[in-house]
Amino acid sequence: MKEKKVKTLILTALIIVCAVVGAVVQKREKQYKSFFVERNEVNAVEESVTNDIPDETELMVNINTANIYELQMLNGIGEKTAQRIIDYRNKHGKFDVVEDLMRIDGIGKKKFDIIKDNICVE
Repeated sequence: MKEKKVKTLILTALIIVCAVVGAVVQKREKQYKSFFVERNEVNAVEESVTNDIPDETELMVNINTANIYELQMLNGIGEKTAQRIIDYRNKHGKFDVVEDLMRIDGIGKKKFDIIKDNICVE
């Protein structure tokens, strides 16, 4: 009789342990699914933001109308050089041709060659 009770207690304990382990596994599974859903949403947002930034082959900046931030999108043009472009434009008027950009201090032939395919005057 004692042996039967011991077996019953062991079986009951095993059932309880299995139920607890199952509940823990289900909870973890929900947490992981939630994490991956959130991560996928973040990836989708990052991808859409990245897709909004034109790559260098698509970038075209009108140097007669661009603001300081648009000018800084050009490879090698920082804040100071962008401001010089705007100051020159304000003082002398619109650029007639893109090559006029080389009149700006800090933009020589080398830098011009880097950005010439991404600038225009209109």
